[in-house]
Amino acid sequence: MFTAIKNTVSFYYSNGYELFQFNRPDLGSHASYGGKRDAFDVIKNKPVIFIHGNSDGALAIPGNYSSGWSYSIQYFLEKGYRISEMYATTWGDRNPENAKYRVHNCAYLLYVRNFINAVLGYTKADKIDIISHSMGVTMARAAVKGGIHYDRDGSSCDLGDPLTKRIETFLGISGANYGMCSCQGNASNIDPTCNSENGFWPGDACGANKLTCWDQPQPTECNTPIYSKFLTNLNNNSAEEADLIFSMWSMADDILANSCLVYDYPTPHIPNSHCVKIYFDLTHMQTKENTVKDQYRIIKNDSFRSLEYCSRSLIKKRN
Repeated sequence: MFTAIKNTVSFYYSNGYELFQFNRPDLGSHASYGGKRDAFDVIKNKPVIFIHGNSDGALAIPGNYSSGWSYSIQYFLEKGYRISEMYATTWGDRNPENAKYRVHNCAYLLYVRNFINAVLGYTKADKIDIISHSMGVTMARAAVKGGIHYDRDGSSCDLGDPLTKRIETFLGISGANYGMCSCQGNASNIDPTCNSENGFWPGDACGANKLTCWDQPQPTECNTPIYSKFLTNLNNNSAEEADLIFSMWSMADDILANSCLVYDYPTPHIPNSHCVKIYFDLTHMQTKENTVKDQYRIIKNDSFRSLEYCSRSLIKKRN
């Protein structure tokens, strides 16, 4: 499987992205993917950007649990996509021992945001699609929504204006949009990735309260859920991720646990999603690895009828 092609790297370096090194030469040939073979390589399909999760990467490493997006990319190739129409990079160091330290900080968010901008510039596409998994869901959502982000030390960064108009379809697979129950408790005494500022803290009592006012104008008697400030700001940001927003998850997710519920609400559900696909027997990694056919159908916009729930507005739009 090809990695990032040489002329793609040249574009990154000559257009102000040298600092980010999206080809990740420090991590080897499995750390990036995508690019035109030559000047005659014509892009026909809408480009797709893949954003991986915590401790994962762009492509699979033989003998390593980290499968990257190799399964998805191979399937898309078999369905007619070209190398120049799919892009992935590795935003972390891939070391699973460092998973507990990764948070939604300016370094990672700026990296993902600039990668999206770089692909838009390189492909000259009017619109692209984004497929994200796990922590990559919340990273990609923030990168697309833009705005000012604050780190735990008080520093900040400007991610820019929303990219909504440049994203046709956003697929979020097994994201922790409202936190993770494994992160409940005293946020100051647990792993950094669970912190209450820019981590996955779901509140002190993740599953204790059953709220009925999610995604609705909250009545005065409704108890407002308290969870990570980053996630709260992300979910309250009115900018949408794309023209079409899809959420996918599995009730058997071994990482999100608790049937994926936080405050009795499915944490993988992206606010204002047009469609939802729920599996019942897939692990966290399998929701990425074993769903490539659904990923493809969603991106090609011909699968909404097969999903568990689709809004009437979407069905009307697609018809």
